[in-house]
Amino acid sequence: MRRPRYRFDSGWRHWLAERVFHRRLWRPDRHATSLGLAIGLAVAMLPPAPIQTVAATGLAILCRANIPMAAAAVWVSNPATWSPILIFQRELGRKLLPPADGQLDVGLGLGLESLRSVTVGVLITGAALGMLGYITLYLIWGLFPRRRTVTRGPGKGED
Repeated sequence: MRRPRYRFDSGWRHWLAERVFHRRLWRPDRHATSLGLAIGLAVAMLPPAPIQTVAATGLAILCRANIPMAAAAVWVSNPATWSPILIFQRELGRKLLPPADGQLDVGLGLGLESLRSVTVGVLITGAALGMLGYITLYLIWGLFPRRRTVTRGPGKGED
């Protein structure tokens, strides 16, 4: 009896076969692709780090989302957009938080107030952009009708 292609009995190969190489994570699917976009956009709002793509891919595997979409969506934030995004997040956090009593410097010219503002801004923009991306792609995907594949059995369509 033949075994399925990616089926292994135990260990890390089994985990990879069941989690990473699952068809749904690599093929376009309405829910999985929308979730991959949401994860990628939310991770893209984190402060610039070289591990954003790795983090988005890991979260996509854990959440059973489309891996290529999650990895591609991270690139919304790139070296050209990092500064404007961080400035916007800091200002958003400042508007939403009450002013702090004391100013404690944590080095590099960053005060506790600024660090607190950036953290709140990152969380809000990540959650908002992730939800907006999921809803938008999910609704747009539903606007287009699915193509039905025509299967021809023996004797059908032949002259």
